[in-house]
Amino acid sequence: MLIIFSILLAALITACNATTPIATYIAQVEQSALNGGLYPHAKEPTLTFDIDFIKRLKAKDTTAENAATAIARAITLVNKELPPEHKIRTVKFDQEVSIIVKLVQHGDTFSDDCAGERFGCADSILDFDSGHTKSSTIYIADTYAKEQTDFLWTMALHELLHALGIQGHVEHESFPKSVMNHRFAVRHTGDTLPPIDAEILKRMYR
Repeated sequence: MLIIFSILLAALITACNATTPIATYIAQVEQSALNGGLYPHAKEPTLTFDIDFIKRLKAKDTTAENAATAIARAITLVNKELPPEHKIRTVKFDQEVSIIVKLVQHGDTFSDDCAGERFGCADSILDFDSGHTKSSTIYIADTYAKEQTDFLWTMALHELLHALGIQGHVEHESFPKSVMNHRFAVRHTGDTLPPIDAEILKRMYR
């Protein structure tokens, strides 16, 4: 009887100490960056392209069109998971905007906070008092937008999720299907977000 009780007690302790996937995801995001954590936008996110990006689109620059298509696809996937009041809305450049997308030519640098990044980056201004993202700038290196590839699609989605407030990364070994690992180990080509990323987004914006 004592042995059975000990086994049951050990199982109970193990169950109580077990970490849920959501808790593990959040912990890894928090630990992966200096200001790591979840910082949702307080109101409806609005997105536009910067002036130079728009000029390249008007000139029918293929690289710019590829990057814009990848961002549009990422918005579609993300908006499927967001409530109506928090769906991303695209706006004109002269309107109030919380997310700006820039296409950076090869050899140019991203912002100081994105130093060392080669593919893309999302540089966000955070309000630590409220726990929200105030604004974000997404940078995409045009070297990687020469063609429509699953890498470009994944990078655009990855950076958009950063811009929406996932400030950090998760480990590929823990979350093999997440697009939020820093090595882009996953090439996402589906028509929905990976389940774990979708669940995090829903919790942030519920």
